[in-house]
Amino acid sequence: MKEFLDRNRAKIRTVRDYTIGWFFALVFWGVVRNVGVTVEAPVTPELFDSLRMVIIFTLVAGFLFGNANYRLEKYLYRRVPLWRLTIVGIFSVIVIMMVIYILAYLFFQNVIGFNQPISFADFMSNPNAYLLFFYAILVNIVIDLFRNVNLFLGKGNLVRLIKGDFYSPRVENE
Repeated sequence: MKEFLDRNRAKIRTVRDYTIGWFFALVFWGVVRNVGVTVEAPVTPELFDSLRMVIIFTLVAGFLFGNANYRLEKYLYRRVPLWRLTIVGIFSVIVIMMVIYILAYLFFQNVIGFNQPISFADFMSNPNAYLLFFYAILVNIVIDLFRNVNLFLGKGNLVRLIKGDFYSPRVENE
């Protein structure tokens, strides 16, 4: 087990970062889209169902996007031009979002139930699906930005900077 963790430490950190980022993003999405707002959607989940969705899709999105980003970092960063990296990144977001949409459709259909019978094409043509797709791109950009700033400053220094550890000078080496 220890050698597995040592071998996959970078991958585990990347998936962890994306899972945490997606947790906050989906909680924010749920609050903004469902609290006090009437949304024209094919399904209106209750609070318990919304919590289950956040947990399930946080794990799914964190794992899929974290794995994809880890592979991009490991195999393509510094090896291909930025425009090609951007195209590969957008293509991976599209593929992963299609997997998430299929899982969401099956989750709504089999666990929560739709307000009325609806096909997958109708589910995908809902304006919420388009909005969620662009939100996913934005969330991935923000998570990737934080990850790269953290790597640029040194692992863990971004958190220390946010906490204010660098604002009070102290002597470390005497």
